Amino acid sequence: MQEAVQKLYEEQGPREAVRRHERVHCATIDLLGRSVPFEKHYQPLPLLREVKRERLPRHPGSPEREEDPEPQLRPVDILRWEEELREERITYERVSLEQVFNDFQSAAKGAKTAVPGFVVLGPPGSGKTTLVQYLGWQAANGTLHVSGRPLLPVRVRLREWEAWATKEADPQQRLPQYLTERYKDLPHAPSTAQWQRWLQKGEVLLLLDGLDEIEGKSFFLSALKTALLTFQGCPTMLTCRTVSFEQHRALCPDFPIFTLAGLDTAQRNAFI
Repeated sequence: MQEAVQKLYEEQGPREAVRRHERVHCATIDLLGRSVPFEKHYQPLPLLREVKRERLPRHPGSPEREEDPEPQLRPVDILRWEEELREERITYERVSLEQVFNDFQSAAKGAKTAVPGFVVLGPPGSGKTTLVQYLGWQAANGTLHVSGRPLLPVRVRLREWEAWATKEADPQQRLPQYLTERYKDLPHAPSTAQWQRWLQKGEVLLLLDGLDEIEGKSFFLSALKTALLTFQGCPTMLTCRTVSFEQHRALCPDFPIFTLAGLDTAQRNAFI
């Protein structure tokens, strides 16, 4: 009886507080300088395309081992690769977001688990952060499920987590502690113990945005890698520009890689 009461409290208290927060903050989108309803104006980009790892651009002298220093790719190399990839879109299999979350192993051929865990690459302005918002909005409204179960959406700007961890100057400040801090001002704010339990049960949708924006401090990279390994039961999406993923690819070696496709003809016409 006590366990049932506790579960009901969590569902109607801290869990609902997080969902309500995400619903409010994902409800609008900036369109030409105006805040407009997300649901009415956003054109979903459900077409994700798998990118073969061996096709990711590497510096000719780039070492294979993570501990070796890596030469930086020139921006022109990245831009040419991104342009080439977009021009070749028709040669790649198109995969919808629904496929990714409903049948991950089919959508991401070669995936080692049925739990979605993947990277989305794209150039600046391609819609990666807006995709994070879209998925957060869907999960907060109960329309995004994995294996028939609803998810608690968590949008994390990785640079903000890194900045907070740096300020705390404590290498033990892991993801559950950061989420406690991030949502601490909510009514019925979740505790660290609750976040830890929900993450371990795979009940959280982790939307980790902007790997290319972090400074890459060693203690933070360790915390991020620990989170990805410890909470493998949580559906997870990482977004990144190509150049930084090359530098940090060892963080998630088993994550399939997708790139965000542009609007198709019907979507462009609807937008106009």
